[in-house]
Order: sequence, then structure tokens, then C-alpha cells
Amino acid sequence: MPPWHPYFPPVEWQADLDRIRATDVLAFLRTWYQPSNATLAIAGAFDPAKAVDLVNRYFGGLPSVAPPRRQALPSWSNEHVWLRVAAVQPHDLIEVAWHTPAYCTEDDAALDLVSTVLAGPGNTRLGPQLVATRLAMRVSAREASSRASSLFAIDIEPAPSVDLQAVMNTTRDTIAELARSVTDVEVRRAKAVRADSTLLSLETVQARAMRLAHSRASGCPEGPDDHWGLDRYANIGPAEVSRAAATWLAKERRVVTVVFADSRYPPRGMVLERTVIPR
Repeated sequence: MPPWHPYFPPVEWQADLDRIRATDVLAFLRTWYQPSNATLAIAGAFDPAKAVDLVNRYFGGLPSVAPPRRQALPSWSNEHVWLRVAAVQPHDLIEVAWHTPAYCTEDDAALDLVSTVLAGPGNTRLGPQLVATRLAMRVSAREASSRASSLFAIDIEPAPSVDLQAVMNTTRDTIAELARSVTDVEVRRAKAVRADSTLLSLETVQARAMRLAHSRASGCPEGPDDHWGLDRYANIGPAEVSRAAATWLAKERRVVTVVFADSRYPPRGMVLERTVIPR
């Protein structure tokens, strides 16, 4: 991720925190924490008319200034990079990541299904290829969607003393196969998993209110009228899932981080080697 991007992580967290002053915090609050930039979600059993009346009574007269307009970010593409990192942790870890489309834009929902087909419950792809063959102890995949940009990541806990290149080759080949062909059964299963997860996350009134507020703030509809965002998956078939994998999960666009468990290094880890692979 380029340094100008708002999601770019600080290099030195403590040094960056030390540079923040009270005036900086107050300026940030005055800029963004305005009533005109707030979302109020009400969920549960209530009288809508009375609720609106109370909202207007207690919040309608608050002075407010519109927040600055967010500038559109330029497009960018990451390099094919391999990182070797050492850190204090219980086991080695491999993370393979790709820069992917922002939340609720084209292919974001399809990549949700890609992650489930690869390593979700009942999948027949990456989990069996790595875990059943004893190359890995655990594998997971996710499309971490955010408003300005998203990240598709596969996390693998390799088995002790295993050949890491064999793990990477299996992962690469499995993604390539998925990019060529996905079955209708796999897509239906992935949609069912997404539906179960969504419904489970909405069991409490507070969770439904938070989902409504997030929907409003992100600009992506996720309420009861569109089945809490599940309608985004309705028209996605095997062809769309394969195309999304082929478009966004190419090996030339991946960042591979291999983290070695080593108690001699700081908990945050230390980069031992960074290699850029020419395209």
C-alpha cells in the first residue's frame, strides 16, 4: 500500500503517537464528529413517530458544520513482494495478500464468495489440499472490505518442519484452478455460509442497529429491505466467482509474508528480507 493512502500503517507507532498533541485531537473531533456526519440507528420494538419526535427534540437543534468532502483516491497496483519476518509468536505463519476493490464495489461481493469457496466451512479447495495432506495445521481466507480499499488475505499455519515452498505451490495451484472453474454447488454452498454468518451476527437488537449504522456510513445498503446485504450475492454465479479470482488474485499481484516464530525478536516483528519479483 503506498504511503499516501489513508490505510497506510505508521512505520513507528510510538513515535507517531508521541507527535500527536491535544490540539490535533480537538481539531480532528471538530472536523469529523459533527451531527451532520453522524448516523443514528434505532432498532427494536418502538413507535416510529414517537422515535422521530424524540430525535428531533434532542438532536435536531444541535449546531453542525458539514465535514470536508473526501477526495477520490487515485488507482494503484502493488508489486509482487515476498517478505521474511521474524517475531515472537507461538508458530510460523504465512499470509498471502492482494489489494482488492473497495467495499460494495464491483467484484467485492464475488471475492467474499471466493474466500468461502477457498477456505470456508465445507469447502473442497484449499483446506483439504493443505490440511488433509499435512502441509498445514490451519488455513483461512477473507475479503477484508473497507470503504476506500479492500484486502484479500489467506492465512496459513504451516505444519512443523514442512517445506514452505510446497505450501506456496499448492496455494498457487489451487487459486489457479478456482480461477479457471467453480461449480454451481460450490457457489450455492458459499452463499449459504454467508447467509448463516449474516443471520447469526444479527441475533441481538444492538447488532442490527450497528449493521444499519454501518450501512449508512459506508453507503452500501445492508438493511431488512435488501436482506441485510445478502442481495449483493443473489446474481453472482460460478462465472463471476472465477472471473473475480482470475482478475484480482493473480500471483503477480500478491504480497507474501512469511513470519518465523523467534523469541529473539520484538513482538511486532522485524523484516529480515524484502524481495520484489519482477513482472
